[in-house]
Amino acid sequence: MRFPCGRLVRLSQYGLAVAFLGLVCLASSLICVFYFEQVEDMVQTALERQTIFMNDSVFLEAWQNPPLTPITKVYVFNVTNQEDVLAGNASRFQIEEIGPFVYSARTIKRVVDWGQDGKTLTFQSKTTYQYLPKESAFPDDRTTFVVVPNVLLMTGMLKTEVRPMSSFIKRNIIWPILTSTGYKTPFLHLSVADFVWGYEDELGCLDSDPSTENEDLEEDLFGDDFVREPAKPKMSERSYRRPDGRCMFGTLVGRNDTWESPIMIQTGLGDIRSKGQLLKSKGKSSFGAWTPNSPCDSLIGTQEPSALPPQLPDTFNLFLGIMCRAIGMEHDGIIQYGQIHAKRYVPVRNSFNFTQDSCYHVKSLHQLPPGALSASTCTDGAPLLVSFPHYEGGSPWYLDQVDGLTPSETELHLPQIDVEPTFGAPLSIKIRFQVSLLLERDSDFPPLTNLTSQQTLLPVFWVEEGFGSPPDRELTILQLGLHLPFYVAVGLPLMVTVTALLLFGFAVLCCTHKTIFEPPTHFVMSKYETVPCEDLTNHHLQSLSPTKS
Repeated sequence: MRFPCGRLVRLSQYGLAVAFLGLVCLASSLICVFYFEQVEDMVQTALERQTIFMNDSVFLEAWQNPPLTPITKVYVFNVTNQEDVLAGNASRFQIEEIGPFVYSARTIKRVVDWGQDGKTLTFQSKTTYQYLPKESAFPDDRTTFVVVPNVLLMTGMLKTEVRPMSSFIKRNIIWPILTSTGYKTPFLHLSVADFVWGYEDELGCLDSDPSTENEDLEEDLFGDDFVREPAKPKMSERSYRRPDGRCMFGTLVGRNDTWESPIMIQTGLGDIRSKGQLLKSKGKSSFGAWTPNSPCDSLIGTQEPSALPPQLPDTFNLFLGIMCRAIGMEHDGIIQYGQIHAKRYVPVRNSFNFTQDSCYHVKSLHQLPPGALSASTCTDGAPLLVSFPHYEGGSPWYLDQVDGLTPSETELHLPQIDVEPTFGAPLSIKIRFQVSLLLERDSDFPPLTNLTSQQTLLPVFWVEEGFGSPPDRELTILQLGLHLPFYVAVGLPLMVTVTALLLFGFAVLCCTHKTIFEPPTHFVMSKYETVPCEDLTNHHLQSLSPTKS
């Protein structure tokens, strides 16, 4: 005897529901196709928001600990006829360029403060340098020697406040002080390592205040990091006294493995185009070196080079602390990195073309032809000039002042930045600058007495800092991010369409097979006993069989 152990289920009612879901998916797919560009823009906006500085974000971690290690290249101008020039037997210095001396410059950052609204952050940077002999022109910077000017002695004679002093004071007070300690000679024979990272000379700490000796140790000859923060104005003297008591002076002394002064920038929250723009450095919103309250002296709005925003405009102001100013950058073409298009930015052509009316004009300073900027207001009055290497873009007058300096080459000597515009990702940064010494004939100081010209130019060194093309892995990741909005805009309707087709197929199957036999899990025999469905028939037959006695 056979008993029913299940029920007949009508599939048509499910088929209608599944078909309705398929129609919804198909309509969604058509909407995605119709609004293809809007979907692509929405994904692009979402990706751009990920580049905003936010606490614990992936981008913040990559910014604080960059995957790329920049390099610093130092070129030193070795002087070969210093005795002839000082004796009046030659009118121009003969120099030869020595280098490059290449150092890895591993840089990390730490956030010291977040603004209450999340729109600002204050950070510090620390760079650790290591000599790279294989990439350098010489195997060891400690055994390569150059003849360079005694910057401490020279600048002591030519500081802004010393020039107008009387001959009596210069001869009987200033000169004896300058020659009372230190090397006492106008030119030095130093290893490149000592010249760059510091050599001992008590003249650099002669009139320092012991209470502030350690406070300003982190600053180099020109104040602060030439890319990230401004040099300190001349209102107070610096000390190069180390905690161990030694007075160390050098072009980059104090920068190695040292946390720099804090900088406040915008995070991009609320306005992603403002990301990376400076607000303050060392608690100040101005350089303190140029016409007060002028655009030249303002830090606000200048761009921090490690935090470029998406959709960078064709012109912007790049912060360069070594020059105590921002340099205007302009779009100069498209550079190809594999399949990635990058916008190249270079300084505007009139970067060092100043007029009497310019807010960079400083009274009492000699007017220079276009091509260099006096940094005396940032170097305690020292007669130092900053320019692009080999006076790139400057007047031919500069090349005529020295022998041995080759004409500049734009590709080698002009600063440049290559930026992927969609995300503001820097693909190459090469910050280049040169420092020169401007000597002035002065009969009150023996080294300057016999100079044949009223002004004598002496290039000292130039530096390139940054990195070239990133590794293929980073380029592949960036390329994927650039194509992701298109992939999503194409893949989303395609995926929804496939889902709709599957639902329609299932609906057709339901309508073709109108019923299906569905066995229950259990069959309740009575309120006292529950018997599994598969045992129901046997159980019932056993209950009908006569009991054997």
